[in-house]
Order: sequence, then structure tokens, then C-alpha cells
Amino acid sequence: MGGSLGLALRNVEAEVRVTGWSRNPVTRSKALDMGAVERATDTPEQAVEDAQIIVLAVPVDTILPLLEQMRVSLKPNAIVTDVGSVKSRIVAGGEESIGGRFIGGHPMAGSEDSGIDSASMSLYHSAPWVFTPTAITDSDALDACCQMARMVGAKTYVFAPETHDRIVACYSHLPHILAYGLAQTAWDLAGEGAAISAGSFRDGTRVAGSSPSLWTEILMDNRAATLRALERFDKWSHSMKIALTKGDQKEIEELLVHAHQAHKEWKTTRS
Repeated sequence: MGGSLGLALRNVEAEVRVTGWSRNPVTRSKALDMGAVERATDTPEQAVEDAQIIVLAVPVDTILPLLEQMRVSLKPNAIVTDVGSVKSRIVAGGEESIGGRFIGGHPMAGSEDSGIDSASMSLYHSAPWVFTPTAITDSDALDACCQMARMVGAKTYVFAPETHDRIVACYSHLPHILAYGLAQTAWDLAGEGAAISAGSFRDGTRVAGSSPSLWTEILMDNRAATLRALERFDKWSHSMKIALTKGDQKEIEELLVHAHQAHKEWKTTRS
């Protein structure tokens, strides 16, 4: 996600200078070669010393340690945001470290692929980018982050950190669990028929190609909200199981009709 942001920012009309750092020197070299960064540094401290906005595009469990490592090198008015999938803990820690200049962020973009080789200039185009201010958030810092997101074509939204975590538990974290579970179930029961699997299976399991270690971190960080979403799905699934067991065609159709209507309303909201 960091590489995609660098590519996009370096191709906007406004003059933007992008400096990057990665713990992997190969990644730093590739980012330079593809034009995702203008300059790559050997340390995070060097990367942020002259930066106005710092974007921490790293796994959720490394965001706060990295912020603490670079904190003393930040300019007095520097703004720090992140792209982590969970916000409550990260925002609390970020604000404890640098106050209201930490703006929690989460672009709802990306794919099951990861790494600099998967960077795309158009990744953020038309994608939702959520920012999660609190009572102590610096309004100018929030505005600057929103402006950056819009520069690369994203649509910005603002939610409280806890609200964000409840929403993404339903629209991101639960779907990942279901995709992994569907992939496992189908392989266990019908692995010999994988060659004739339908497009619905491909679509339903796409994100099961995501990094298991990354998603373990995300689910642990948002486990309370994700459990509530999973319990709600279990309730619906149990109703379908009972209807199938009884052969209750009317109940099966009612469950599907209500879900179909929910999907239509979701599409309307997204358009």
C-alpha cells in the first residue's frame, strides 16, 4: 500500500516529494526503480526528518513501535497517519506518543497480493479512505490527511475509532474469515473437484490468498467487534441450517430474499 501511495502521489499535478523507508533493502531499491519514491533512506529516522506528512504503511503490530522509534526525529508540526485495518488501539497509542497530530487512517483498498511488486498507481482511485479523529485531533492535520487522500483519487470518510472498528469487522474482517473457511471447507469435502469450481467460489475465496500472519494480527487486534459480527452471521447460518434440515422452502426463500435486499441496499449506498 505504501508503494501504491508513492506512485500515485508522484503522479499528481501538485509538487510532492516522496521519501520512503523499508526495513528490506530490496524493497527500497525496487521502490526507487519503479518511481514510487524520490529518495529511499537507510533508517526511518532519516526518512521523516524533513517530512510534513508521514504515512506508516506497515503491519498493525509494528505501527506504534515504529512511531516511537522515529518520534524524536519528527518536525514540530509533522503529521503522522497510518493505513492499519484496526484503529482504536493504534489511535490511542499514536495520540499518547505525539498528541493530536496523529491521525488514524484506513484506506479500504488493496488486494490479496502484498509487497512492492504489487504496487499500483490506481489502487486508491475511488476507494474509501477512512480517518478516525478524536476529541484532541488537530483539525488542520486532519484536513491535510484528507487532502492527501483526495489527491490520489480516494473518497474520504470520518468515523470515531470505535465506530470504524465495528464497521470493518462486518465489511472486511468477517468476509476474510468466511473466505478462509470456505476455502478450507470446499477442499476438505470436494478437493477432487477443484478443477470445475465456479466463479462464485473464486470470488468468495479471493481474499483467502491474503497473508495469514497479517490477518492473524488484524483479527487479534479487533477480536471483540469481529466476534460480534461472527456471532451475528452464525445466527443467520443456523437459521438456514434449520430450514434446510426441515426442508422448509418458504423459510429458505425468506432468508435469501432478506439477504438479497440487504445486498441491494449496500450497492445503493456504495454507488
